Amino acid sequence: MAERVLDELDDSQPTPLRIKSEHAERLAETYDEPLLYLAVELLAANRRKWLHGKPETNGAQQVERHGLTRNQRAWLNDVADQ
Repeated sequence: MAERVLDELDDSQPTPLRIKSEHAERLAETYDEPLLYLAVELLAANRRKWLHGKPETNGAQQVERHGLTRNQRAWLNDVADQ
Protein backbone atom coordinates (compact mmCIF):
# COMPACT_ATOMS: atom_id res chain seq x y z
CA MET A 1 0.00 0.00 0.00
CA ALA A 2 2.67 2.52 0.98
CA GLU A 3 4.68 1.82 -2.18
CA ARG A 4 1.62 2.48 -4.35
CA VAL A 5 1.02 5.77 -2.57
CA LEU A 6 4.64 6.76 -3.17
CA ASP A 7 4.16 6.21 -6.90
CA GLU A 8 1.04 8.36 -6.93
CA LEU A 9 2.51 11.28 -4.98
CA ASP A 10 5.35 12.38 -7.21
CA ASP A 11 6.05 10.89 -10.60
CA SER A 12 7.93 13.93 -11.93
CA GLN A 13 11.21 12.68 -10.48
CA PRO A 14 11.94 8.96 -10.68
CA THR A 15 13.09 7.21 -7.54
CA PRO A 16 15.03 3.95 -7.73
CA LEU A 17 12.73 0.97 -7.15
CA ARG A 18 15.02 -0.44 -4.45
CA ILE A 19 14.78 2.73 -2.37
CA LYS A 20 11.05 3.01 -2.90
CA SER A 21 10.24 -0.58 -1.93
CA GLU A 22 12.60 -0.65 1.08
CA HIS A 23 11.18 2.59 2.44
CA ALA A 24 7.58 1.55 1.81
CA GLU A 25 8.09 -1.73 3.68
CA ARG A 26 9.91 -0.06 6.56
CA LEU A 27 7.32 2.68 6.96
CA ALA A 28 4.44 0.20 6.84
CA GLU A 29 6.13 -1.94 9.52
CA THR A 30 6.97 1.02 11.74
CA TYR A 31 3.88 3.23 11.64
CA ASP A 32 0.17 2.55 11.84
CA GLU A 33 -2.45 4.56 10.01
CA PRO A 34 -2.92 7.56 10.02
CA LEU A 35 0.72 8.18 10.99
CA LEU A 36 1.80 6.05 8.03
CA TYR A 37 0.20 8.53 5.63
CA LEU A 38 2.09 11.42 7.21
CA ALA A 39 5.36 9.46 6.97
CA VAL A 40 4.69 8.78 3.28
CA GLU A 41 4.00 12.48 2.66
CA LEU A 42 7.25 13.39 4.42
CA LEU A 43 9.13 10.83 2.35
CA ALA A 44 7.73 12.30 -0.87
CA ALA A 45 8.75 15.80 0.20
CA ASN A 46 12.17 14.51 1.22
CA ARG A 47 12.72 12.95 -2.19
CA ARG A 48 12.19 16.31 -3.82
CA LYS A 49 14.16 18.34 -1.28
CA TRP A 50 17.08 16.05 -0.52
CA LEU A 51 17.50 13.30 -3.13
CA HIS A 52 16.82 15.51 -6.14
CA GLY A 53 17.59 18.98 -4.78
CA LYS A 54 20.60 18.46 -2.50
CA PRO A 55 22.00 15.01 -3.28
CA GLU A 56 25.44 15.49 -1.69
CA THR A 57 24.27 16.42 1.82
CA ASN A 58 23.86 14.55 5.11
CA GLY A 59 20.11 15.01 4.78
CA ALA A 60 20.18 13.23 1.42
CA GLN A 61 22.16 10.36 2.94
CA GLN A 62 19.60 9.98 5.74
CA VAL A 63 16.71 10.13 3.29
CA GLU A 64 18.32 7.59 0.97
CA ARG A 65 18.94 5.24 3.86
CA HIS A 66 15.78 5.73 5.95
CA GLY A 67 13.36 7.75 3.81
CA LEU A 68 13.07 10.29 6.61
CA THR A 69 15.50 12.61 8.34
CA ARG A 70 16.65 11.89 11.89
CA ASN A 71 14.42 14.66 13.28
CA GLN A 72 11.39 13.38 11.37
CA ARG A 73 11.91 9.83 12.61
CA ALA A 74 12.29 11.03 16.20
CA TRP A 75 9.14 13.16 15.99
CA LEU A 76 7.06 10.40 14.37
CA ASN A 77 8.26 7.89 16.97
CA ASP A 78 7.31 10.29 19.78
CA VAL A 79 3.84 10.73 18.31
CA ALA A 80 3.46 6.97 17.82
CA ASP A 81 4.37 6.35 21.48
CA GLN A 82 1.66 8.69 22.77
